[in-house]
Amino acid sequence: RYTDDNIFRSFMLRKLRRLVLSGDYQFRPPANPGVASQLFDRLLSSLPYPAEDFDVENPWPNFWKSTPWTATRHRMDMLYGRDFSASRLGDSTLEAIDDLFGPMSIESVAQIIHFARFNAITNQSGRGEFVTGKRLRDRWGGIKTLAIHGRENGLVDVSTQDLLSKAMRHADIPFRTSSSDHPPYDRLGHQDILIGATSEAVFQDIEAFLDEEPFVGQSPDIGGDEGSDDQAVALIIELPWIGPRIDLPAVGEVLAVGKAPADDGETLSLQIAAMSSPDQGRASLALVPVCKHPPQAVANNATFEILGTPTLSDKGSSNEWLKRTLPPLPQHCGQPPHGESGFIAVMVYEPGEVTAAKSAEAGGAANFPFQSESNKSASNKPAAVRIAVKEWIKRQPADLIETAFLRCDDLCRAITLHDADKPQAVRFAFGSCQYPPGVFDRPIAEASMRKLAASLDGAEGADAPDLVLLLGDQIYADATAGIADATRIDERFEQPHVDALRMPPLREVMRRRSVRCLIDDHELSDNWAPLPADVAVKRPEEAKHNQQTLMAGREAFLRYQRMRPVKGSFAVRNAILSRPVDQAFNFGGHPFYLLDTRTGRSPGGSSLAPGQRLIIDDRQWFALRDWLLKDPHALKFVATPSVLLARSRHTADHTMAFERSDAWDGFPQSVQQLIEFLYFNRITNTVFLSGDEHQSFHSEATVTSVDDSHRLKIVSVHSSALYAPFPFANGRPTDFLASDNYSVGHCQLAVTTTLAPPGDGYAVIEVPAGHQPPHALNLRYLKAQGNDNGPGPAPISLPL
Repeated sequence: RYTDDNIFRSFMLRKLRRLVLSGDYQFRPPANPGVASQLFDRLLSSLPYPAEDFDVENPWPNFWKSTPWTATRHRMDMLYGRDFSASRLGDSTLEAIDDLFGPMSIESVAQIIHFARFNAITNQSGRGEFVTGKRLRDRWGGIKTLAIHGRENGLVDVSTQDLLSKAMRHADIPFRTSSSDHPPYDRLGHQDILIGATSEAVFQDIEAFLDEEPFVGQSPDIGGDEGSDDQAVALIIELPWIGPRIDLPAVGEVLAVGKAPADDGETLSLQIAAMSSPDQGRASLALVPVCKHPPQAVANNATFEILGTPTLSDKGSSNEWLKRTLPPLPQHCGQPPHGESGFIAVMVYEPGEVTAAKSAEAGGAANFPFQSESNKSASNKPAAVRIAVKEWIKRQPADLIETAFLRCDDLCRAITLHDADKPQAVRFAFGSCQYPPGVFDRPIAEASMRKLAASLDGAEGADAPDLVLLLGDQIYADATAGIADATRIDERFEQPHVDALRMPPLREVMRRRSVRCLIDDHELSDNWAPLPADVAVKRPEEAKHNQQTLMAGREAFLRYQRMRPVKGSFAVRNAILSRPVDQAFNFGGHPFYLLDTRTGRSPGGSSLAPGQRLIIDDRQWFALRDWLLKDPHALKFVATPSVLLARSRHTADHTMAFERSDAWDGFPQSVQQLIEFLYFNRITNTVFLSGDEHQSFHSEATVTSVDDSHRLKIVSVHSSALYAPFPFANGRPTDFLASDNYSVGHCQLAVTTTLAPPGDGYAVIEVPAGHQPPHALNLRYLKAQGNDNGPGPAPISLPL
């Protein structure tokens, strides 16, 4: 456990490291420092130190004596707290400080930030799956060990000794600390316990320890071999770190990205997905059938009664979604007379699989054998898990358990609408652009998502959606616009996804509704686009970084937002990550197509003529055409991050300004392909959904041709940002033409755009019951600040 000061440092460095530290940050000041370096060292000289250390740094009366080591010491202590007590180091040691500590890598510090976050030894991605109880026992067991600690350690808190002792002894390691015979060494710190002028007593203790008789024998391997069927192991039970979340398949999808469809007609059903805590190692996801009883008159709190035996997934790492297919719902989801049926999702850990400290904490727990999908021997007793989980749930506050409660009503409706083969009445919400909350603006930042979560219950249930679409910028990998953005993959892409998915209102929405996601630029970097060929040749490093950003951002998107981690060989992974992330699915009997207009577009800049700029690549275009032709007159929805119909005033007024637009109007050839295809194939009842402009409006276009053989109506609905705190980044009503007429190839468009009230929020579209056109869609804009525009614009009618 790090000291409180260092925990605070880790928080600040995680947020500001790129702003305050250069990538080549060194302990040793440069030989010829510039003004910036001198000012930096002068600032660090204000760090507080004990009086005796101040006297060593500023000797009196020998005020002429120089202490050049102080700059190195301050640069170290800015990161680590207080590395040593200068008053206990000799002059020769202080003068050789550069030789003792040498150069350092700022990336090593980044890994230690994870140590402080979780109070555990983690890998560089912050996963605490290496130093587990079983691995510690297998590789260190039986080796007699002494631990030493200085009481004035400014880096690691003295309570670490107790944590270490529990973990080592639980792993059957003969262990003792400096506190066994006497307290931790007084008046000694982190480094001076070994290199200090008064460290002789420490080495005497070490010498006496090494002179003792060697430890003979090996204690039993507590917990047995991994995978043993008949060896009981103690369970650790916790709520999911991320999730639980409803996972429904898309059209033609298989269980894992990159896996070929099964020959036997493999089908997918609803699954529940969750991720385990990064500091807890491998886990299983358990679904516990329960009945939620209403609040009691006395306790004024709901209670959960376990009705059956939990079912568990296979064990998995904390960087992957653990999934469990629901048991047949009719067996469990009958309406109980006094309560609400459902499931509680919990993570079940074997102590040998979690971090050493957690293994030690569970050492005295009762042993409960359990059954998983890959371990179903008769000797297991799944009922024991029920006992353990039941006891654990009883000890938890009901409002905490509620965060992992999956209602049968929600699950049944999700399955019914997903499997519907005929159009049903359905309501869905969509939005985009959720800028991450900071230290002070969290209530405002989460307001839109809280409103969406609140609509699922209570008086606002009239606006409750059956489906939620998030159309891009669910994270901001470039949240500081390059000023202090992280460069490591785990910090730039993975951590923002984790932070976003742990947002409480979003977690509630995801465990109660199916949520589908699209990728846009901020999952990569602001206005990301492929580089033109000439730029890639002239600046190969820039081209390499551009491609690495695409691959890493797309992989993180598939892992966290789509719950489809990319697996397989390098060739398979590269093939998957080299194509856009379009997705087609049916919901409520209506076809939906999520069209990735970000990662398949043509290179940016003005190097291409208008006829060469495409917002989607050929593979996407052919797939979209096939999908549109499959049922040309059905009511269908195409979601893209970029707005389709409303042209920006600048693009309309300056015909060669298309390269400055990030939306569809910056890619006139793609607009022509799409509009002409819809018109000449008489594809009706098509609604386009979009986000990204940070304002709400909807556009209706009437498409005709020169011969005026028929007319076609197309509708585009655009939602505001969920949270866009910077006004200069928001679109303005005057940016778009309220009325517009223009030619697209052989077609003529007459577009009318209706603006909605300003402010953050999301849009809700209700599709009433009725299988035949004309369709009347009810549109509402729900605003985080509450200034909703009543019933919304007049209902949208399709077709023309």
